[in-house]
Amino acid sequence: LVGGQKRTPPEWLKTYGVWLIPVGFLLIVWAEHVFKMTSHPFATGILLLSLIMAAILFAAVFERETFCRHVCPLGNLGAILSPAGTLGVRANPNVCATQCTTHECNKGSDKYLGCPVFHHPLYVRNSHVCKMCFNCIKSCPHGSARLYLRAPLQRIWRLGEISNVVDLFSLTIFFAAPVLLASVTTDLLHNPIVFTGVLSLAFGAAVVASAGQQRLFGSNDESDSLATRVSLALLALSWGTFASFPLSNIPGIQELRIQAASGTWLVPAEGIPMLAVLQTGVFLIAILATWICLGVIARRAKEKGHEISRRGWLYISGMVVVHVVGVVCLIACLLYT
Repeated sequence: LVGGQKRTPPEWLKTYGVWLIPVGFLLIVWAEHVFKMTSHPFATGILLLSLIMAAILFAAVFERETFCRHVCPLGNLGAILSPAGTLGVRANPNVCATQCTTHECNKGSDKYLGCPVFHHPLYVRNSHVCKMCFNCIKSCPHGSARLYLRAPLQRIWRLGEISNVVDLFSLTIFFAAPVLLASVTTDLLHNPIVFTGVLSLAFGAAVVASAGQQRLFGSNDESDSLATRVSLALLALSWGTFASFPLSNIPGIQELRIQAASGTWLVPAEGIPMLAVLQTGVFLIAILATWICLGVIARRAKEKGHEISRRGWLYISGMVVVHVVGVVCLIACLLYT
C-alpha cells in the first residue's frame, strides 16, 4: 500500500466531489466527441485505461471504493439515476435498534467484506449510492438488511438524506444532454472549439441554476430537499434527451426509414427516419415520468406545508418548456435531413 495503511476519504474530497464529478462527466463526454470514440476503438481504450488507472491509484491510497463513491462520474451517474429504480436495499430500523451492536452490514464481518461505497442501509434510506453487491445482506446476522421492490420513480418524491452531488450533477446533465443531441445534426458542433465552448456554457448554466434553486426553494432542510427533488424530476426529463443521443450510433440506423405502401398525410412518400421515431418514443416516456414526478412532488410538498410558490412553478415550467421545445426541434431536424 502507498504510505502504509489505507486512509479514509479526506473531507476535501467529499467537499470538492460536488465539482469533480460533473466536471469529470463533461470531460468524458468531450473526449468521446472530440476523439470520435464511437468509431475509433483505440481512443476508447485510452479513456478506459485512464479510468482504470485512476481507480487503482485511489484503491492503493484510500480504503474501500473511494474513487467510485466520491470521484467517478460514471459511478455517480448510476447513483443519481437510482432513485427512479424499482429495487432498493434497506434495513429494518427496529431490528437494528434492538439487536445490532456490530454494524456488520457496513463494516463487514470475518466472512464478508463491508460496504465498498461506505453505505449503511439503516441511515441512508434511499440507497442511492448502493452498488447492489449485497454484501450487507449477506453479512447482516439479524436479517435486517433486505432487498425491496418499490414503485418506479417513487424515491424521487420520497427522498430522505441524499448526497449534495445530486443538484449540480443532475442539472449538468439537464443542460448538456441537448448539446449532445444537437451534435448529431449540427455540423457546427463538429468543431472541437465550438463544442468545447457550448459544453462549457451548459456547465455554467447548471451552476447558476443550482444556486438559483437553493434560493428559490428556501434554505431550510425540507426546502433543500425540495430543490433536490426538482433537480431529479428535471433529470427524468433530460434522461430522455440523454438516452436519445446514443441511438444515433446504432449501425445503419441513419439509413432506416418507415414507409407506407403509398404516401399518406401520416407517412410521406419519402418515409420517416427510424431514428426520429425511436428518439420521440424515448422522449415521450421521459416527459410522462417528469409530469408524474412533479405532480406528486407538489402534492407532498403541500401536505408538509412547503407548497411550491408561483415563482417556483414559473421556474420549473420555463425549464421544462425550453428543454422540450429544444429537443423537439432537434428531433424534427431529422425529418428534413
